[in-house]
Amino acid sequence: MSIATMLPMGDLTNPGQMRLALVQVVNWGTFHGAHTMHVDRNGTLLTGNSGVGKSTL
Repeated sequence: MSIATMLPMGDLTNPGQMRLALVQVVNWGTFHGAHTMHVDRNGTLLTGNSGVGKSTL
């Protein structure tokens, strides 16, 4: 199944591109348990101290 059959074309800003909207990780790197991060359409900035998982994402 292609992305075109999964999403209505009206939902895409440009049908030739895809946009990341959500990141979900479970027991990944320094993240223990389930974590969800929504990605804003205008951009998302990851900040934090060393060792908290920025590069893991």
